[in-house]
Amino acid sequence: MQRANLVHGGLAIFAISLALVAWQKPTANSNNSDIKIISGEPEQTQEINWVDDQASISIKRHDNSIKVAITKKPKPAATQEQKTTTEVYPANEKAQELFSALVPFSAARDLGIATDAELVKFGLVDPKTKLSLHIDNKQHDIQIGNSAFGSGSTYVKAADKHVYLVKTSLFNNFKGVGNGLIERRLIIAKPDTIEKVIIYSDSKKRELIQHFAENRKKTFFADPAEPETQLKQATNWLDRLMQTRINGFADQVPATLPALRVEWFDDKKSLGNISIWAAENNSAIAKDSDYDAPVKISKITADSLIKDISSVLNESR
Repeated sequence: MQRANLVHGGLAIFAISLALVAWQKPTANSNNSDIKIISGEPEQTQEINWVDDQASISIKRHDNSIKVAITKKPKPAATQEQKTTTEVYPANEKAQELFSALVPFSAARDLGIATDAELVKFGLVDPKTKLSLHIDNKQHDIQIGNSAFGSGSTYVKAADKHVYLVKTSLFNNFKGVGNGLIERRLIIAKPDTIEKVIIYSDSKKRELIQHFAENRKKTFFADPAEPETQLKQATNWLDRLMQTRINGFADQVPATLPALRVEWFDDKKSLGNISIWAAENNSAIAKDSDYDAPVKISKITADSLIKDISSVLNESR
């Protein structure tokens, strides 16, 4: 009898667990646009803000670009006062896609107004994680709670005080202090949009044009005076420059003149420019039109680019 009671009790607990999971899961025919919590259009969204226990992240539209500002919070275990700084990066494609992924902001299920006990369980009592959407000059706040067991969803609380289930994947790129949202390439213009580059070093200058820009296996740079002659050194050098990534920010640029400067264009206008200074310590300093502050790049990379600049300027001349 006791064994039978244990079996029945176990089955009852299992049935309750299944019922809980089923209650939390979206219905079979639902998708993430079933219940609209916040209306609006991606194009009307000026800014997306995310705050959690590690950082605050702002994704904001500017005149011709989207920037990501990240302010890391001091670690609780820090033994001395830490300086809080905000770093601003160009937004990568994932950050840009968030405007259409989050607006309109929709849920898979409306759980209604929760009790105090349920709010504790959902992680929605003074949560540390919050999302704000600035749409058409109006701010909309969402509280972010715990993940719902077995559902791939997260509990959120909206201004109407209802608790909703929203796909957890919507928030994945905010994790890890926003590293999945930022651009670290030194030159963020797409290579196939570049028609021409101008390279400067000391008093010398060279203009180069790109052929087969749309085919990265065939592309090469040439002198406009001999447009069909591939300049292998210049092509290799510019490829190395375009693959360079930043590894941090600097307070200011050196007082000396840069070792080299490069500007790139499409068929109508300048797309950007960069100046690189000779490395003094473990990193070299660069000033890039795509970044608000001076950036740091690898000393090895900078030394290699500067060493080869003379060969690039004089190739086939």
